[in-house]
Amino acid sequence: MSSLEDLSEPTLVQAIENNLFELFTAARRWPQIEVHDDPDMLWTITNIPFPLFNSVFRARLQPRDVDAVIEATLRRYKARNVPVLWWTGPTTRPQNLGAYLEAHGLVNEEGDSPGMAVDLQALSESFDRPRELEVELVNDAESLRKWSEGATGYPSRV
Repeated sequence: MSSLEDLSEPTLVQAIENNLFELFTAARRWPQIEVHDDPDMLWTITNIPFPLFNSVFRARLQPRDVDAVIEATLRRYKARNVPVLWWTGPTTRPQNLGAYLEAHGLVNEEGDSPGMAVDLQALSESFDRPRELEVELVNDAESLRKWSEGATGYPSRV
């Protein structure tokens, strides 16, 4: 983990997006998920009918290829009979990718998903948290099973 020295808005936006991408890249350790880190996008696919586990991120597509890439990508998810969540954000290319996705039948959820960042150096060590809050590292199969069942509502076969 590294810390940022530059806390400007563009740097924070990039860091927030990269953090999301890294979360799904780290999911490679989960046997039920395939993670594909292609040059033009990052995508995950499972046999679990839950969109979060079947997602497309970091799409940076050439305008001449957009329709073909969208069609090929959607075919993958349709073949598995799982829903897909296609994330767009400030670094998505082309910037109007959402319009292309809508033309291919995807629905744009209104509103932006907020990103969060905090200057860790400015946090007080006496930061209060609820007593019942437990933060644990998910580092074994049993922890991963519990996390995935809680996150999705689906039984896990981890």
